[in-house]
Amino acid sequence: MLSTYINANYITGYEREPRAYVATQGPMSHTVGDFWSMVWHENMPIIVMITKLKEQNKTKCECYLPLLHGKYNSTDVTVESTVLKDGYTVRKLTIQHGLEAREVLHYWYTAWPDHKTPGTPRQLLDMARSVECNRYSADGKVKGP
Repeated sequence: MLSTYINANYITGYEREPRAYVATQGPMSHTVGDFWSMVWHENMPIIVMITKLKEQNKTKCECYLPLLHGKYNSTDVTVESTVLKDGYTVRKLTIQHGLEAREVLHYWYTAWPDHKTPGTPRQLLDMARSVECNRYSADGKVKGP
């Protein structure tokens, strides 16, 4: 269970799908472990990040992803692969809690300019399409939350 409060909300999906998404701000240094506990507890198959870690030398979000492997409270996070796309990066993660492990995809939109809007929506739309395609399991059922 979470040891501290995480500012997060469920979001209804397309066609009124309840709890299709969980929206939250990026974690602070003292809530990174709680963030990963929330990902585990809510059985999230995908994380989407649309902010940079810093903007004009000001920290916007704590780096909550390990380079290869990290332990956050009782959750182990391992980066299995990293694929660079046009404007975003996709990482396949394994998160483990005790003896149980799950796969999580992490999408990070890296092309958002400081204090501006993107010049074109194409990269963001490409990422959104990929996220939506990967929300479904092989049998067509929605994965998580």
